[in-house]
Amino acid sequence: QEFPSASPDGRYMAWFDRGLQIREIAPEAWGAVGGEYVDEDDDKAIKAYAKRTASFDFFEFYRATFSPDSSRLVATGPEDFAGELRMAQGLTFNGDGYNWAQLLVGTIDAQGKRLEVDWEPIPGTLRARESAWSPDGASIAFSRYGNGTHNLWTVAPDGSELHQLTFFDDGTQVQGISWLPSGDRLLVS
Repeated sequence: QEFPSASPDGRYMAWFDRGLQIREIAPEAWGAVGGEYVDEDDDKAIKAYAKRTASFDFFEFYRATFSPDSSRLVATGPEDFAGELRMAQGLTFNGDGYNWAQLLVGTIDAQGKRLEVDWEPIPGTLRARESAWSPDGASIAFSRYGNGTHNLWTVAPDGSELHQLTFFDDGTQVQGISWLPSGDRLLVS
């Protein structure tokens, strides 16, 4: 289990383990942070967790981050997130022959018996890498790859307000994006 993140309200957690996993779970059930671990022989608890876990195998290996209100999350997925099967069936077309990464926003639906997430691409974010949601929820900072270099950008969750923040052209690699709590600055490595 890698790249764990928790929703601000503590209701959900996301991590990578053979794909992106999103689980509705009470903090007291988080074994890794002082809660109780589920015994691997406890079939009832494991089945309950399975119903409250959404799994997606098409995401890139970057940390998913939650919106401040915990109702959505942003993750890095493929340009054709509908999958190779739909392309093979002629239902989608990728004219440049590449399947660039882009940002996807997932809206969490925990109303039914199963946890579900509805994913939508954020326009204008092709070649996106790592991302982080701003503290006020108005924008998402992300790194974008181009010509061997990463640069920082921000975008509104609906794809508007796309702004380039850095203009590196020297092979700079940007990772570990975090917003300061004030929301007026970014911390990167």
